[in-house]
Amino acid sequence: MQPHYDSHTADIIAIDILHQQLPELQALQRKMHKGKRLNDMDMQHLAGMLHETHDSLAHIQHHQKYAGIMLDVIHRYQELIQQTLDEELTENNAPGARSTPR
Repeated sequence: MQPHYDSHTADIIAIDILHQQLPELQALQRKMHKGKRLNDMDMQHLAGMLHETHDSLAHIQHHQKYAGIMLDVIHRYQELIQQTLDEELTENNAPGARSTPR
């Protein structure tokens, strides 16, 4: 049996997503909605979570019952990344902006 069809593995991954990754994503979203920027540690953590989610897709994609969870998590990643990029571009294009990246 191929690993991505194993329902027990998919169940464990879904539990991790629901109880660890989703709350961490929500915390980062709340931070940004309050007008705060993601710092380097937040960005490294976000990149690690994104990498974990990507690795999980092979195990969970064949289990329809988890499709909604995965779509929600991926959508949240997209929102965070887009908002971070938008803020960075706005800051870099503002009058008197630094010309060197951070």
